[in-house]
Amino acid sequence: MAVTKSQSSASGEGYRDASKRRKRRRASFPQLLGVSLLSLLMVLVGLLLLVGAALLSARYLSASEPSPRHFLSLGSRALSLAHDGIHVDIDRLNQQIASTTEPPASLYLSRARLLRFHGKIEEALADCTQVLVALDREGSNTSVNRWEELLERALCLMALERNSEARPLLDQVIQVAADRAPQALDARALLYLEAENTPEAIVSADRAFQISPTVDRALLRGDLLVSLGALEAASRKYREAIEVLGESRLIRDSWITVEITRGEYETALAMIDVELARAVVKTSWLLRRAEVYAAAGNDRLRSNALRSALAEADRVLARRRLPVHLVIRARVYLGLEDYSAARRDAEEARTLAPQYSQVDQLLKEIDTAIREKEQQSTQTSSSGDGP
Repeated sequence: MAVTKSQSSASGEGYRDASKRRKRRRASFPQLLGVSLLSLLMVLVGLLLLVGAALLSARYLSASEPSPRHFLSLGSRALSLAHDGIHVDIDRLNQQIASTTEPPASLYLSRARLLRFHGKIEEALADCTQVLVALDREGSNTSVNRWEELLERALCLMALERNSEARPLLDQVIQVAADRAPQALDARALLYLEAENTPEAIVSADRAFQISPTVDRALLRGDLLVSLGALEAASRKYREAIEVLGESRLIRDSWITVEITRGEYETALAMIDVELARAVVKTSWLLRRAEVYAAAGNDRLRSNALRSALAEADRVLARRRLPVHLVIRARVYLGLEDYSAARRDAEEARTLAPQYSQVDQLLKEIDTAIREKEQQSTQTSSSGDGP
């Protein structure tokens, strides 16, 4: 089962998983109270499972490769998604500001942030100006620092793609308050990245992680190192991130990809085995194992891993047909070159979740694989015909 490092390498994809249920019955009057309580308990458990499955499914239904701009807000996007009633908070602040003769800077700053989260950037910028007016009026008797207004203004300017105006503001914030505003370092890393200055982007991203470690910051830092080809450094940083933050599926997945790309197949397999031992749904990790064997050029072990993944996917889907599990099984079929079965699962996933963006990508991959197989067959038959 050992995999040698001397064979070809390849990188890969990661995948994801989830579950719910309930029931009721009748009884004579003396038993009714007990049965009713039992039924209520089962209903509550069912609802909890339903919510859990919905949350996990939603995570995968919205999953897509994060663009660098995803890291700009580091939390603001999550706030927007989790809080669809953000306009209620804006309305509350509107009322507070309207009912106050001289509204404090803190109210304008809070509203500016919410307006930016809500996509109303010009209005947010107008509130930044009001923050400055209030700060001049309040003097030292204020709870707002001037760098907080500078940071908010810079983020608004970046949202409007006015990066040349945002950059000096970020520099000012970092100079006076980097330890209290790691988000300024996140934003500057993004500006460096968009200017194709990856080394400086890494410096800012690493500094932000050291000040306030998060999964997003660990992933950004790792991605930047990989884009430079600094795979050994990326591997070290992913290890550090897990030591600091604790176990993270996203960080572990990225780390495994780096080890596969480096040709460190045994290291990748060891990490996958650890994940398999604790995973409830093992399909995606079995797919990753197949990916390692494919990179190492071991077709027999790759095929065995794919068949194990198929058995696991069948077991999971027999309990509940979530779109995410259908997509994962479709990927197993794709690896096994069963293209009709892969398309069937992908189409069912799209029927269940029309907004699942991963399905369109998967269908394109299936079409590409079919074309490549046909071209390969054509070339083989052509070379066999001879003169």
